[in-house]
Amino acid sequence: MINRAAVMLKYKEPIIRWTNDSDPYDDNPGITLKSANKDRTVYLIQDNDAEKLEEWISINLRQFSKVNLKDGTPTNRYGRLN
Repeated sequence: MINRAAVMLKYKEPIIRWTNDSDPYDDNPGITLKSANKDRTVYLIQDNDAEKLEEWISINLRQFSKVNLKDGTPTNRYGRLN
């Protein structure tokens, strides 16, 4: 038996706009909402954390930012969460 829940975070338009506007090397980096959300990371969390998901996300938000924006774009998504 696996006692885990799966969480998939989804990018919204503000981060896509920020990413495209922040690229100093390309006038049109071509990152769209659809392309950014195509291959999303699945985070396995403990069942008891799933019951208070908003709190868990709030606690891990800084790590999400570091992991998902490591290279300045929403493409490098590897790291450890609490």
